[in-house]
Amino acid sequence: MSLLGALGFGLYYWLGWYDTVLTFPFASPLFQGLVCGLIFGDVKLGLQCGAMIQMVYIAAVAVGANLPSDSALAGIVAIPIALTAGLTPEQALTIAVPFGILGTAMDNARRLINGMWNRKAHRDVEDLNIRALYFDAYIGPALVQLPIRVIPVTAILYFGVGNADKVLTWIPTWLSDGMAVVGGMLPAIGMLACTRMIGRKNLLPYFVIGYFAMEMSGMGILTFAVLAAMVAILHVQFVYNRSVGPSDTR
Repeated sequence: MSLLGALGFGLYYWLGWYDTVLTFPFASPLFQGLVCGLIFGDVKLGLQCGAMIQMVYIAAVAVGANLPSDSALAGIVAIPIALTAGLTPEQALTIAVPFGILGTAMDNARRLINGMWNRKAHRDVEDLNIRALYFDAYIGPALVQLPIRVIPVTAILYFGVGNADKVLTWIPTWLSDGMAVVGGMLPAIGMLACTRMIGRKNLLPYFVIGYFAMEMSGMGILTFAVLAAMVAILHVQFVYNRSVGPSDTR
């Protein structure tokens, strides 16, 4: 990958964590898969890789604003590498997970440095300096995280994408097969964690039935998602009608 292209992905990653409504989708691996697929000319594989990575982090919640794992970094690194080297979505996922952990350390460094803006904001509030307060809240923190976000992604993609094929040739077959198996298991773990997070054990059979039904039918994920949505709507309607009674449904 060229230096300009790697820099572009680094800026994309920075925009994804800029904390605005317009740029929030940029941090989603599924959206990243669409963008990378359009850039590299393989939208199908890009979406498959993005969806696979998204499923792992679907239940990841930043409790108290503490980032458990950086899905945005995982996607923006693994998807371009997978599209360039022709990897499977499972192999892309095994690449993504370590970078998701690395993103947490990067975010902690950002928070540590950005503490100075909080102290400065207190002084600006006392001085009623609204313009400086805006800088403390938006511009300053964005400038701090610019090198923290952009430089690592640019370096990883610039030096890593071109050598991905060489690395794959060094990996023995048994290890690559094992990575593919693990990659296939991780999305299921993410969905199970999401089900547990809901806290409704009575909904767990739907998860089990849905998983085995999709595997046995060979139905596509999009088609099965529409079917699952219809089942969810019917479930809500039946439960609601039973709870309110026949006389209260007018």
